[in-house]
Amino acid sequence: MMKIRKIISFLKKTYRKIDKRRRINTYLKTREPWSIGYAEYKMDLISTYLYQEQVLCYFRKNNLPDLYGYGVDERIIEYPWLLANINPLHKIILDAGSTFNYEYIINHPLLVKKNIFIQTFSPELENFNHKRISYIYGDLRDLLFKDSVFDTIICQSTLEHIGMDNAIYGWNESNNNTRLQNKDYLIVVTQLIRVLRTNGELFFTFPYGKYQNHGFFQQFNREMLDEIIKLIVQFGEVIKIDFFKYYSNGWCFSTQEETDSCESFNPHTGIGKMSDGAAHSRAICCIKFLKSK
Repeated sequence: MMKIRKIISFLKKTYRKIDKRRRINTYLKTREPWSIGYAEYKMDLISTYLYQEQVLCYFRKNNLPDLYGYGVDERIIEYPWLLANINPLHKIILDAGSTFNYEYIINHPLLVKKNIFIQTFSPELENFNHKRISYIYGDLRDLLFKDSVFDTIICQSTLEHIGMDNAIYGWNESNNNTRLQNKDYLIVVTQLIRVLRTNGELFFTFPYGKYQNHGFFQQFNREMLDEIIKLIVQFGEVIKIDFFKYYSNGWCFSTQEETDSCESFNPHTGIGKMSDGAAHSRAICCIKFLKSK
């Protein structure tokens, strides 16, 4: 009986591998964002890059190779940028928004021995309790943690969803305003600073450029970025702000001026789709902050 179970398990794994490769090959024929095989291709590419020290060095040196991340959304930038910049000595990490809740992320050598807490709206299919990952469910605008808990806080592509229509993420709150900016992200920023220890690091990433309200997310502009900076510098120092822009040949380091007018592609509505192969945002802002007060 045990032998039969092992054979069945092997056959299932083999089938999944073959099906995954089939889907990726389907995507590679067209390289159409979000088509069949795109998700698998993106995950394979990111997981490969994250385990290459050379790729992390590109981010530390502010110099990406040609065709980097062509046709792939901003996660191809955010994950390696974060891992290239976090303090390897910090032990207690909060993932505010649950973007690290993937096996290839939590198994990374820079994270595997960390005490990781993940806060998000509701339970997800992926669950790593057996790896001592702690899950907390609730609103980031009202964190249940006491003051000064975490050494490092990651808030990756999350601020833009605060106070928006998050039904696709399992949260019933709805924002029907398609024009005005929602300022609730500043509440989250304040909460995250509160639970960050002195000498702790806080990382933000979000879509940047021309202001756009896509319903489930809003793209931040210069004014909104300035509001965040004005708030956080009361409690410490902004160590770096990096801007990245998507071109028809992939992602590159850029400047604020060059990204101010960028527009996102909304894959749910088709708004903003162009012939450049962009899969979502065409520019992102990445902030590293050190708390000193």
